[in-house]
Amino acid sequence: MQNREIEVRFLEVDAEDLKRRLAALGATDEGEDMLEEVIIYDKDFKWRDDGGKLLRLRTKRGTTVLTYKHHIANTATDTEEIETIVRSSSANSPSTSIPGRAYRRIWR
Repeated sequence: MQNREIEVRFLEVDAEDLKRRLAALGATDEGEDMLEEVIIYDKDFKWRDDGGKLLRLRTKRGTTVLTYKHHIANTATDTEEIETIVRSSSANSPSTSIPGRAYRRIWR
């Protein structure tokens, strides 16, 4: 099964008004959390430079997910994404030494 990611960014959003509206619809605010991720390219960076492809190993709230992403075109709907949960305990530390990787910690 393939998924298409739709990613858009909204500028000048009234965050408090948005939170109130979502709560009125029954949404639950789960708060912010630390997200750790490793972005993996091939050793020559051809995936990144020629094809907009990457592997991402992301850990959030104790769950690690491996994702393949392919940015087919620079539009809101043209990113192919395949995800799987990683169950190995050794993979749950994304700061492992992997050539061609970028590591970052993000509050989301």
